[in-house]
Amino acid sequence: MTWSRASLALLAALVVAVPSDAAAQLRPGVAVRGELWFDAKATLGPFRGITRTVRGAITGGADLGTVRGWIEFATRDLTTDNGLRDRDMRSSLEVDKFPGIRFDLDSVIVTPGAESGADSVKVDLVGRMQIHGVTREIRVPSVVRRAGDLVRAAGEFDLHVPDYGIKGLRKMFGTLSMDPLVRIGFDVTFNTSTQGEEHQE
Repeated sequence: MTWSRASLALLAALVVAVPSDAAAQLRPGVAVRGELWFDAKATLGPFRGITRTVRGAITGGADLGTVRGWIEFATRDLTTDNGLRDRDMRSSLEVDKFPGIRFDLDSVIVTPGAESGADSVKVDLVGRMQIHGVTREIRVPSVVRRAGDLVRAAGEFDLHVPDYGIKGLRKMFGTLSMDPLVRIGFDVTFNTSTQGEEHQE
């Protein structure tokens, strides 16, 4: 049997179009571990804040594009390993009034032309971020990985703190200050073999 160049080209196109395992059907799952961090610059030098208190869920779907979900991190547990700075940070975030940083996923867009492995795929997570009682639409470049029943999503994006109504970035009459632009990162793992009430939120 002789293959023409056109036939070979069509076969190659079909192979490329087949989704990776990471993009295949996903079952519902709940967040079992994760972290949210931010890198900031300040008068006294750069610092990182981090929290590992997370809850959330994904709905599952026929493919990544149909998956929906949410994650929420506890603001009270954010720490920079500096007691005074942590106190100021929690005051600015008003953690008693706004106890969580939440992201609601509205859609998943697989990155065109991105290299994907058998168990991972590059995507944009599109949804709504709520911080300090303010909700804004965002699009986060991320990577989704699968390992058995576990689905792991990780990404980074820049955030302009004042956009969320957060004040108190300048202390001591302006002699101490924090850059309003911070880098946010997250890494969350969902267990798709676990079912629970988290799916109903």
